[in-house]
Amino acid sequence: QMSEQEIRCIKQRHYSFCAGCKNFEDRKKLKCCSRCLEVRYCQTSCQKEDWPDHKRYCKALTVYRNGVKSAEDYPCYGVSLPFPNNKMPVEVLLHKLNHVMDFCELIGGVKMKQPLHVDLAVSEALSFPLTLVKHGLPLIQKKSTVRVCVVGAETICEGDPAILEAWDLVQASLAGVKLEVVYVGPGIDPKAPLHSRVVREVHRTTYHEYKETKGFQKPDLIIMYHPGFARYKEWLYSVASMTDNVPCLATGFKRSDMEDITNWMEYITDLIPIKFEVSYCGENNMKSNSPIRHERPFAGPCVIYKNWELIKFKVELGCSYEDVCNQYKTLLAEFGKE
Repeated sequence: QMSEQEIRCIKQRHYSFCAGCKNFEDRKKLKCCSRCLEVRYCQTSCQKEDWPDHKRYCKALTVYRNGVKSAEDYPCYGVSLPFPNNKMPVEVLLHKLNHVMDFCELIGGVKMKQPLHVDLAVSEALSFPLTLVKHGLPLIQKKSTVRVCVVGAETICEGDPAILEAWDLVQASLAGVKLEVVYVGPGIDPKAPLHSRVVREVHRTTYHEYKETKGFQKPDLIIMYHPGFARYKEWLYSVASMTDNVPCLATGFKRSDMEDITNWMEYITDLIPIKFEVSYCGENNMKSNSPIRHERPFAGPCVIYKNWELIKFKVELGCSYEDVCNQYKTLLAEFGKE
């Protein structure tokens, strides 16, 4: 169980900009709201401008700071939202869900104006399960239980329990579908709290190694959040094992991430007998609204958003998995000599 201080440290990594003018600033130069001590501003005029929105949530944020009284307070979001346990059929949810913040209104009956700090607290965590629900479930046959592998799960863990609560919250709102999520990734922090009602298994290994274990169960869907295919040569072994007609999804921070993935796919396809059947590549309407400051080498800082872009694909092999891996290893050796 993470302490209050640990949760606050994780959450505050987002609060490096003014909630009024939305400009990035050194956190030390920003002043907190004197009531809730959660939302930050660079000057008094920005605080006055944001007050009509912030006053609706200031009290709830204060309750969070003073100690969570019940599980319904959703402490990791930093705001109490009245989400009743209303279940909605998947078909209805998919039809009406066009934006992450729509979920709050559809399930909780709450009309959101999307003030900045509520987006920060809610949309980032919800974007992970809602991307899967909105774009993944329509790719598979209707089933009462859907097994999902989150491959490269270390990119979303980071010890942040908010995403785990988001999985449980979305599951509690779905009627007729039970999600079973499996985290797979060699870099998953063993000390991070990862199990929840939905996240049932954690395997600290690569997907192709996990597939060779006795306990492996074929997933109905595979999703990868910000995988970075082109940066790590080991990804090819896992991607090549994502066969058996299993739909795959991958997200990125920005458009160039999708270009890197498609270029990588074309490059690999030219070298070894593997085929990628891409059904969609573009913007993800279930993206996070929480801006993140990103330092680019030689280009200065920019703003990025988690799960901003999305690609859907399936993998087909022109020969056995072992032959694909052997050909790839041969190519790596040749490149190494050059």
